[in-house]
Amino acid sequence: MKDDGSLRALSEILRDLVQKGNQLAEALRLAEAHLVGRPYDTEILEWRIRLLDQMGRGEDALVAFEPYKTAILSRQPESPHRWQELGFALHWQAEICRALGRKEEACQLALEAVTRIGSFADHTIWMTTARWFWNDGEFNGAGRLWYDVMFRSCADDGVAAEILKITAALGDEHNHDWVWLARMRATLAVRERRRERIEAMFHHVAHQPLAWRIRARARAMVDDLDAASADLDHYLELGGDPRAQVWRAQLNHHMGRAHGLEQIVWNRTSDAGGRDYYAAGCDVMEFIEELQKEGQYVGAEDFARARRVEAEVYKLGAERFEHYFATGKGNSEDADPHVYAMLCNNLGSSWGINQERYLEGIAWHDKGWAVSPFWEQYSNRLRNQLHAHQWGGVIGSYKVLRQAFGKGWEYEKRLNGVAHAYDQLGRHGDLLALYDEFADWCWTFETNWLEFDEEESQIGLLLRTARAAAHQGRDDLLREITQRLLASDRLTPNMASFLAAVWADHGEPAEAARCRQGLAPSEPPATPDMPRLPDLDTLQRIHDGVPLNSGYGVLTLAAEDEQDWNFVVTRYLAPANGDAYCPVNIEAQRGQEPGTLAWQVAQVEEQAGWLARLGGRKVSRRIQFTRSSTGSLAAEALQTADEAEIEGFWPQFLQRYERADKIWQQLSGAITIEHIRALLAELETAGYDYDQSLNLGICLVQRSFINGRQEISLCFDRLRDGDPARSGKACDFYYYRYQIAGTEEKPVLCYMYQDKNNQTARDIEPSDPDLALASFDHFQRMMRRLEQWRKQKG
Repeated sequence: MKDDGSLRALSEILRDLVQKGNQLAEALRLAEAHLVGRPYDTEILEWRIRLLDQMGRGEDALVAFEPYKTAILSRQPESPHRWQELGFALHWQAEICRALGRKEEACQLALEAVTRIGSFADHTIWMTTARWFWNDGEFNGAGRLWYDVMFRSCADDGVAAEILKITAALGDEHNHDWVWLARMRATLAVRERRRERIEAMFHHVAHQPLAWRIRARARAMVDDLDAASADLDHYLELGGDPRAQVWRAQLNHHMGRAHGLEQIVWNRTSDAGGRDYYAAGCDVMEFIEELQKEGQYVGAEDFARARRVEAEVYKLGAERFEHYFATGKGNSEDADPHVYAMLCNNLGSSWGINQERYLEGIAWHDKGWAVSPFWEQYSNRLRNQLHAHQWGGVIGSYKVLRQAFGKGWEYEKRLNGVAHAYDQLGRHGDLLALYDEFADWCWTFETNWLEFDEEESQIGLLLRTARAAAHQGRDDLLREITQRLLASDRLTPNMASFLAAVWADHGEPAEAARCRQGLAPSEPPATPDMPRLPDLDTLQRIHDGVPLNSGYGVLTLAAEDEQDWNFVVTRYLAPANGDAYCPVNIEAQRGQEPGTLAWQVAQVEEQAGWLARLGGRKVSRRIQFTRSSTGSLAAEALQTADEAEIEGFWPQFLQRYERADKIWQQLSGAITIEHIRALLAELETAGYDYDQSLNLGICLVQRSFINGRQEISLCFDRLRDGDPARSGKACDFYYYRYQIAGTEEKPVLCYMYQDKNNQTARDIEPSDPDLALASFDHFQRMMRRLEQWRKQKG
């Protein structure tokens, strides 16, 4: 085993000899002396090549490459990186060959080099190699390299412009297929006359399958989807590639057809490398996200089915990579270890839906971490361990992440899971230490608008800290968390229930009850000392009140059970002929079963008698009490009722009516057409188109245009929103909607409620004061959170 310390010391000596004294010969002597005893030290072998080259001994440098390349492959026989290191060595060797005039040998070395390096790692080497081929008259070789750079690497539009400028020198009358294909592919990055230019080039290489793929893309860019679809189908008939299979599904969807994502059977082709399959998986993931925005694959099982399609193509890519890493046999898209690590990360994240799959996902993350240890890999490993209930593993992964990256990773989204692991293991002291470290961060949701995942993690950590505080006797901390959460606009029913359970287990039933009531909307003040019997002034107030004059002529206060009272209040218009009528009529019935007793209180208006008319009064008003022994309120079934019978229900009716009246006045007074129009305008100005949502953490706010009507909708989620017991993303959506209906001259604001996705919305009416109160409360909570968003935005 080599002594790393002595090796570093020798490297520093060699560097000093070269840089300070230009003592190349002495540096070479020291390097060769070292290699006598340690012939496989790659760093010193590299020094020997560099020194020989700088001394003008290029031929000797080329000979020195052979033991250097052997040492690279033998140093870490199991390392995927050795082949890429070999690629960089080959490119260096090709540069020296070319400097010596050995161009043919240099080109062969360069081709193997770019294959070993891969197009993702460093496309500049590809561009250099392509220029060599071009300058030597090997136009097809150059064109193939340029095509691969454009199709597979992270090259930008500047590279496309460079390729077009160089290849223009050949004119339009050559027969170099790969040059045409490279020009076609580069032209996709040019807006001016893009389709026209690609159509003209296509006829030179119509016999090449890739020409059909490029023309399909050009046609799709100008929304000629039928023509693009035909070209893509032809390309797939000729073999295609995995990304084209995903594009076929996307085109189907955009053309209004069934997308067929789950029906994809992935093609295995010799030309498609591991990175091609990885890119296809990424395309699937993006397509799933697009479909989810349209309401597809939102359920857990549906989502899992779609992600299995993604996982299958990643597995094909993993096979290609692993075969190449073991044998060195494959193409440039099998070569890059970092791409393999990214594939492992995506595969580990896409595969989880049950215990077995979570465990498989952890194994993929371990493979990826061993090759390229970026933080996303271990963060997603931690998440899978959380789902698999590997509590010790969750804590272990967290410690690795903190040691390797400090706070330079998205720890905010994982702290709730770490706290959950400590909680499950009963390590309450460690959980409190975690809270103490991040206490300031935990409460930032009170004053800042945050992304949902971060805010959810804060809430989960706070709730688990509350339980740990109870276990550890930290009542001061438990009370602080309880008080601040109960006062927060972020409070949800799940959170209130969790805190109530903590206090109940702690032996504090009064505090538990306070938590259970924490989310109850603020009720309007009740009217004390209700009169025992109706009077004309009260009935007139009901007739003129907001509930019966908001577009609803009937107010129903439904019985909650068979012992409760059911009331129906009806407002009538005066008949044109002047006959007697009841401006307001109140029906009362205990329960709603047929045949039960029913009562009726009516305000009757009729033409006044002759004495009253002499006194100037044209209309006489009186109160009429009636009852029905059969429950029917038809005129023939009614009998006169006495006051004692009315006293049995009137105070309760009046109390329930007053509550409904106050709530409806509160709702209709606070949420007006002007208010909704202002919100619509604000979202539009902020760049939110119709059906695009502003995420406020507690809900999504969306402006919509439905059947010619504008509306604002608030989307809440019962299960996902702050429930620390759910480590997955279960969803149970419900909506409060505020729609401007009516006519332009007489607009009307409709208040609606919709439960879950694609369910028929129902109107919120004065007859449902609980739902009206909830609508008002949720809107007010949204407005408080919107104000935070405004401050943060501007």
